[in-house]
Amino acid sequence: LGVLLGKEKYLTGMAMLLTELYDCHDEWDASTIGRGDEKLFDVCLSILAATTPDWMQTLMPKDAFEIGFMSRLVLVPQPKGWRRRVIPSDNENDLNLIEDLFQEIVKIVTYIASIKGEMKLKEETWEVYKKWYLNLPELPPGPQSEYLERKQDHALRIAVLLQLAQTH
Repeated sequence: LGVLLGKEKYLTGMAMLLTELYDCHDEWDASTIGRGDEKLFDVCLSILAATTPDWMQTLMPKDAFEIGFMSRLVLVPQPKGWRRRVIPSDNENDLNLIEDLFQEIVKIVTYIASIKGEMKLKEETWEVYKKWYLNLPELPPGPQSEYLERKQDHALRIAVLLQLAQTH
């Protein structure tokens, strides 16, 4: 994530672009000097990335935090009790395990890429969601409220991921 949004000059504007695309527009327009007008349709951006808290602070540009990009992400912290593990060796069992893991990831990504169409909530689920969403408390201004105001979006994204995981 730190490399994608790095502070290098050629990445200027990347956080702004990704923030814009992350909002799932039906149609998105861009104009370039070389190619003229470009249109994207049914944009739905997903990013799976990793970094450390230290790298988030030192490698990523300040605007990634200020323009709302970070508040659009579902951050998954390292679990408590995590312990360091030795990097797998080059023995045959470890290599087979790595190959099996890689093949499983390829299967999952291929499956997800093949899914097309609209995902809808069941009516009873939609009613529970609306009741929960409409009863969320007002938040005082500040960094926490910027993240929590998208809590409902994160809940829907996680629901989609859980549904995809159950159907694989």
